[in-house]
Amino acid sequence: MAASTGSERMVSIAAAIQEGARAYLNRQYMTIAIVGAGICVLLAWRLGWYVGAGFAIGSIWLWACGYIGMNISVRANVRTAEAAKSGMQQALDHCV
Repeated sequence: MAASTGSERMVSIAAAIQEGARAYLNRQYMTIAIVGAGICVLLAWRLGWYVGAGFAIGSIWLWACGYIGMNISVRANVRTAEAAKSGMQQALDHCV
């Protein structure tokens, strides 16, 4: 996070990408939530509420990991692109 984010243009493009990624995840997760709620109810009805609760908890953690991962990757990409201006090795050093 200490690395430079580059020019104002790079920052604005990164912000647009971040907004698009957030919109994509919101749309995808809304659809998955509807299907997942049905599966959760079905599992709870057929296999018990422990199984349904476990499915719901796992789904919530998966949702959180998806958001965190997308946020980190989008924020890191602009820094890697800025480092790539200095050379391939500097860009690859930011990936590690």
